[in-house]
Amino acid sequence: MIKKKARGNLSANSDAKARRKGHNFERSIYKKLLSLYPKCIITIMGRINLNQIKINLMNCHPWAMQLKTVEKGV
Repeated sequence: MIKKKARGNLSANSDAKARRKGHNFERSIYKKLLSLYPKCIITIMGRINLNQIKINLMNCHPWAMQLKTVEKGV
């Protein structure tokens, strides 16, 4: 019988989990801001050039927001 290897490193600090955690955090803040800024969108859905300069939420005039999720405060 052939044993299957585990696919990738899915420890608590792995890149896949950190990326998913960041995207989930962006979506949760986006949903909370929709009542205040109905035209607010996540830059992944909008313009790729804003996503490349690390802006996560746009059309939240007068702000463009970069969001970070961290486990420990700075």
